[in-house]
Amino acid sequence: MSDFEALSNWLGDKPYMMGSAPCVLDCSAFGFLAIFYYIFPETYYLRKETETKFPNLKEYCDRMKAEFWPDWDELLDKN
Repeated sequence: MSDFEALSNWLGDKPYMMGSAPCVLDCSAFGFLAIFYYIFPETYYLRKETETKFPNLKEYCDRMKAEFWPDWDELLDKN
């Protein structure tokens, strides 16, 4: 949990990890977090716990996904 807490604290209420514009850190953070929020089932205990304790991380992932992969669901359906 300490990794999630550190990311959550660093992000705070900023739109991206370093402020108002995305950077390389956002690519890494999104890749790490996307596994929990988009790969694991909603019932997975770690996913549920992080969504509850660190809602800003889920909001961040949803924002990144919407901005950079608006066709995410369509792409997944093709595979």
